[in-house]
Amino acid sequence: MKRVLSAILTLMVCSISLAGNPNPTHSKYVSTLGGGFLIGEGKIRYGMTFDVSDELARPLYIVVRFDNPENKKKDLLSTLVYASKDDLVVQSEPFSSAKNGKTYRLELKLFSDPEHYDQVARHKAKVKFNLSPEIAEIVGIKLQ
Repeated sequence: MKRVLSAILTLMVCSISLAGNPNPTHSKYVSTLGGGFLIGEGKIRYGMTFDVSDELARPLYIVVRFDNPENKKKDLLSTLVYASKDDLVVQSEPFSSAKNGKTYRLELKLFSDPEHYDQVARHKAKVKFNLSPEIAEIVGIKLQ
């Protein structure tokens, strides 16, 4: 029963954090389809979905830079190889706290080569962190 309640609460938290996000952004080759923050086991992650134009040859080598809510001087980075035509789903490394009501930024850089010399596209997006203090306490998240 405790696991079921935890799963329901996690889904509620994810939907709460999605509610206040700015409108999806579009660039020449990439569109933001959705995003927010994934919360579980006392940790937070960015979770974002993008549509990448079929005009770009695959594979793509992608670097994603996320604002780090815990250290403004050290961004969170994710790198991945994207070879499909499906939606691109990215997550950040986990972190423990964020500022309530703050809009955080992220940027995708898409390269045609694994050495990241030939940048073919760039896309920026924003996501707002919103979580009630009561829910934050229940799920073990620190609000700044």
